[in-house]
This record gives sequence, structure tokens and C-alpha cells, in this order.
Amino acid sequence: MVGRGVKGRLVLLAGALVLTCLVSPVSAVPIGAFSWDEDPFFGPFFTVDNFSGVDFIGVVVALHTGTVSSTLLLGDLATNTSIQSTEDLTGLQITSATLSFSSTLPGVIVYPALSAPFTAAVIDYHPPAPPVSVPEPATWMFVAMGLVGIAAVSGVRTALARSGLISGSPDGS
Repeated sequence: MVGRGVKGRLVLLAGALVLTCLVSPVSAVPIGAFSWDEDPFFGPFFTVDNFSGVDFIGVVVALHTGTVSSTLLLGDLATNTSIQSTEDLTGLQITSATLSFSSTLPGVIVYPALSAPFTAAVIDYHPPAPPVSVPEPATWMFVAMGLVGIAAVSGVRTALARSGLISGSPDGS
């Protein structure tokens, strides 16, 4: 019985070691918005909002019509400002629009795609994961050897107690 308890504790300890090696996911941070609206006179227009702490450089909206693709070059967008397309897109049957730009943010920016008028999406930023300290291989070897040693001693004591070669219970009481 005690041997199973020690082995159970070893399994829990090994599980805890594995969990310490896992990196928790980094949550997304909204840094802007992208919207598609329709004007009765000029047709579709697109707006990009920047509420991050850095500039959006070379903002481009790629328009897809099913057969032809074109782009709207909106230019640079300073922090805490908005920019809107001014091209007359009357009669253009747009099926989807995709946003792209550059920035100095490290990490990943998720560029939204819109597939219908009167929709909006958030521009998400995923910062890079913080560096994780990883024990050197020798440390892992010492931990593994210690766990194997504890399991071996526990198994030997349990076997000797069951065979009657040592008196008392396997836990030494």
C-alpha cells in the first residue's frame, strides 16, 4: 500500500515538473479596428483605427471581387488616429477585403478580413511569449536519477516486507 502511495507521489511530482515546462498562452491585445461601410453615392469605403502605441506603416486594403483583385493604398497611420478610403468604388462588387500593414511591434499581428458590408473587426496583436528558463540537461538527469532511486528503494522495501525478510511494514514503522 505504501509503495503505491510513493509511486503516486512520484507520478504527481513528474506531472508537476512537466507542467512547469509548459508556457502559458499569451492573450491577444486589441490594437486597432477595421471596418467596411457603404455610402449611397460613392459606394463602399473602409476605415482603419489605430489605438496602439505605435504607427501602422503602409496600410493597404486588398479588395477581392471574385475575378479581379485591387488594392487601396491608405498610407501611414499614426497612433490614436483613423484613416478612411476616399476612392470612388461605385459599381464595384466587392466580395471581401483584407487589411495589411507594417509596424515595429514584435510578435504577431492578426490582420482581419471582412466579407460583407457593414462589418467590422478588431486588429489583434499577440506579443511574443516571455523567455522561459530551462534547466540544463545535467539538472534533469539528477532529478530523473533521484526519482528512479526513490522508486527502486520503495520497490525493494515493499518486496522484502512481503517476502518476510524484513519485519514491520514497508514504511519502516
